[in-house]
Formats: sequence, structure tokens, C-alpha cells
Amino acid sequence: MPRSLQKLLIYLSRLLKQDELVLLDRLIHQRLVTPGELTLEQNQYGYWEHLVDHWETVESPFRPSTEDIAIYREFLAKTGNAGPVLILGSTPELRDLTATAGAGRVHLADFSYRMPLAMLRFTKHVDPLEEIWVRTNWLKLPFPPEFFGAILGDLALQQLTPEAEPRLLTKIAKLLKPEGVFIARCQVLDETALGDDVGAIVARFRDRPLTDWQRVYFIASRLLWRFADRANRRLNRTLAAQELTAWANETGMTQPLLASIHQAIIEDPAAFRTWSPPEERALVALFSRYFTVVEMKRASDYEGAAWCPIFRLRVRQSPS
Repeated sequence: MPRSLQKLLIYLSRLLKQDELVLLDRLIHQRLVTPGELTLEQNQYGYWEHLVDHWETVESPFRPSTEDIAIYREFLAKTGNAGPVLILGSTPELRDLTATAGAGRVHLADFSYRMPLAMLRFTKHVDPLEEIWVRTNWLKLPFPPEFFGAILGDLALQQLTPEAEPRLLTKIAKLLKPEGVFIARCQVLDETALGDDVGAIVARFRDRPLTDWQRVYFIASRLLWRFADRANRRLNRTLAAQELTAWANETGMTQPLLASIHQAIIEDPAAFRTWSPPEERALVALFSRYFTVVEMKRASDYEGAAWCPIFRLRVRQSPS
């Protein structure tokens, strides 16, 4: 980048607000970065920049629960002190875990400059001087082969398109030591909802003891999955919204809940995500190409935990 342009950008950064900086960052990458290389990353940037300001209000399954962390701790303890640990992202619960679990030196890999620092206020035990923060795209993790004893990720895989998942898993397998493990909580399709009609999906969550946010999230996500192209894992937000509207018109339902669900389907801040989670058997098959699935456990302390299993994966000696 020319020095004159660099000076201009530094000057602008002192004048612009946070949302303006995000927009500028996106435009710069679209102009200067190899086409397609960081497009998804930039689309997600604004979403995560917004989320970090509201993490204390974020509920499971979007953030790991107490039982989730207990499972992570159990899995990590079985690894022993096998060497440095990598956390994909800046999840404060995972950072607290590694800070208190006697793990090796902890590295954070995040595409955002702000996230490692901003998420620090939600931790209780982390000493940032004991962490190494690396601003990077996960598909280009800049570490030598067989460097880490453990790699941890919470819902990390779902941040990538289905086409990019094998690339990330290949990278993780190469970075792990022969005895190393990948510990990951992953979202899978709620297959109990795939055969239901709109009314059954709404009824399933409408009267459960959930927060308003959770109720809208669970109904909207199940509708999206119900009307997705599951063979290609492609969401169809327009079709899901149309089916919800048609059902509401047929039944005369006009309650505010439906309006919120419709808005979530169409205007979700995570709408950059155009793909659905995999079915569990498909996820296990994908993992098995690169790892041995040592064990899998699920929490039970929040709605939807059954569809967010945590895997302990040991790297194969020769990933395919």
C-alpha cells in the first residue's frame, strides 16, 4: 500500500465513528484485496462488531453455557499439557477456561482487531499479557505445522460456508501435534423440525419458558431449515417468510410474535449467512475425513443444546 494512502487512512481513522470505520474497512478490502478472498469475512465484520457490545445479553445457544464449558474443561483435561493452545475467535468463556485449566500458552486467532480486547471485559480470569493475539483469517492461520496441542472453537465451523469447511479442517489438522485434539461445539440441524409444517414449528416453541429473543430465534431458525435446500445446505429466506405469511393469513394469526419472526427471517443481522448447518451424520462424516471422533457430549442446561454437540477430535496421522 502506498505510504501516502496509508497516511490518509490513519488520518481518516481518527475522524470516523465505529460504524463508519467498518464501512471503510469493507470498501478497502473490496478495492484492494484479491476478489473473493475476504468477502465473507467483511460481511461478518459488522455483525460481530455489533454483537461484542451486547455480549452480556446474548443467550445460549449463541454463547457457551455453564455445562458446555464443563464439557470443554473435561475434554481439555484429557489432553494434558500437550503444548500451546489456539482459540478460534475471542470467546470469553473459552479464554477463562484456558486461563484456569493449566493449558499451554494461549493464542487467539480473530479477523477483528477489536474483538480480543473488547471481549476481555467479559472474562474473569484472563491475563491478556499471557495471551498471544493474532489478527488473521482462519483459513490462513500463520503457524507452523504440528504447533498446537489443542485447538478450541465454539460454533466456529458455522461461520464458514460449506465449501470452506474442508479447508479449515485441513488447516487445523496440519497445525495439531500428533497427539493434539480439536475440541469444538458445532450446530447441527434440528431434524425433529424438518418434517413439521409452520403451525407445528410455531406451536413447539410458542408456549415454552423461553425469553422473547430465544422464542423468535428458535422458530425463525427452524422455519429457515424447514424450507432450505438441505442437499446443498442453502437457506431460502424468501420462501420461509412467504410460508410463514401464508400460514398466518390462513389461521388469522396476527400477534406481534409472528411479525418478529418474519423480521428475523428476512432482516436478521446474521443474514450474511446463506447456508444451513449440516445434519449430524453429515458432520460426523466430514470430521472423520480429517480426525478420529474420540467422543461427543451435549449440554442440557439450555433449549437447543441437543443440537449443539461438543466433539473431541484427535488428528489422523495422514489427513485426506
